[in-house]
Amino acid sequence: MERRSQNILVAGLLLSIPVFLSGCAAIESRNIDGGGRPYIGTRTDAYHVAHPAEADTVGEPIFCAVDLPFSFVIDTICLPYDLVERGKAKKFDPHDGELPGE
Repeated sequence: MERRSQNILVAGLLLSIPVFLSGCAAIESRNIDGGGRPYIGTRTDAYHVAHPAEADTVGEPIFCAVDLPFSFVIDTICLPYDLVERGKAKKFDPHDGELPGE
């Protein structure tokens, strides 16, 4: 019985690795780009899931698929910050047809 408990523990730890690594796209994108781009982590994950041939590593589309809902939550929490940063970068002019930050 003890051996079975160890196997379950090891399997649980291995399966939880993607969960502990989740949110990386949302956080990493803000560290690189500095914010101001709403839902950048979610968009990054969705892109890598939709274009697996362009992945840098073998498991990247799988990890991005696991990370996607967590990035969505983090991006939603960071949305007010992103909108403020986006407004600082460029004031919105409804007559020019261009969205701020693009």
